[in-house]
Amino acid sequence: MTKGIYKHRSLSEEHKKKISENAKINPNYGMKGRKFSEEHRKKLSEIAKNRKREKHTKETKEKIRKALMGNKNSLGYIHSKDTLEKMSLARMGYSQIN
Repeated sequence: MTKGIYKHRSLSEEHKKKISENAKINPNYGMKGRKFSEEHRKKLSEIAKNRKREKHTKETKEKIRKALMGNKNSLGYIHSKDTLEKMSLARMGYSQIN
């Protein structure tokens, strides 16, 4: 089957089934690269502005607070004098890169 200057192969039944299954799982399947009209974009914007968002429960806020607490990456860790000396010796012989 040909359309315009491009030649397209017809899809097998198996391939059509896979496309259909993916579209059921992800409603945006096949929308990649799609350009919406200005009017449609305005409608989507209005819908998003009027969408009611649920607030976090106290329990959820507590979980978030606990997850963000603490020293996660050894920030503020102070090396001992012995360790600093070993690190200094390990770097000797290398030029400083700026």
